[in-house]
Amino acid sequence: EQSSPAQVSASLEQLDPSTLTLQLSTSTMLQNSQVTITGKIFPEQPNENVTLRARSNDGSWFTIGSAPTDNEGKFSYDWVIQTQGSMEVQANWQGNDLLNGSVSAVSGVYVVSVYLILLVLLGALFVVVLIFGFVLFRRKQKALPVENQPVVTSIVVV
Repeated sequence: EQSSPAQVSASLEQLDPSTLTLQLSTSTMLQNSQVTITGKIFPEQPNENVTLRARSNDGSWFTIGSAPTDNEGKFSYDWVIQTQGSMEVQANWQGNDLLNGSVSAVSGVYVVSVYLILLVLLGALFVVVLIFGFVLFRRKQKALPVENQPVVTSIVVV
């Protein structure tokens, strides 16, 4: 058996840079509500997958899903957030044969607890009932006839 030397060749090309944007539909929302995450790859890259990650209250990053880009390189993803507090979201694109991948800036949303809203509403209702009761009590006192009002007499001693 004879062996012949093998040749391996490789060419390295530097890929062009890309930019990935990210926007959230709101900056404050109720717990268990939906936020829409949108963004775009520049230059336009159709039919690519963008990975979306999040972290809650400065915790660890976790993947929430992926979104395909349309013909203009835009993506959109609807997400229902169940955790209250501060939530940060970031998009990541791995790149392709022409462009390097990129990571978006971090965008944040504050998620308010439904229970907190209910507590505030109950407190406001309580205050309204107290004010209404006080106004009715004052009106009732002013409406008393003269004969039913207490008589104040003063005695002057000389």
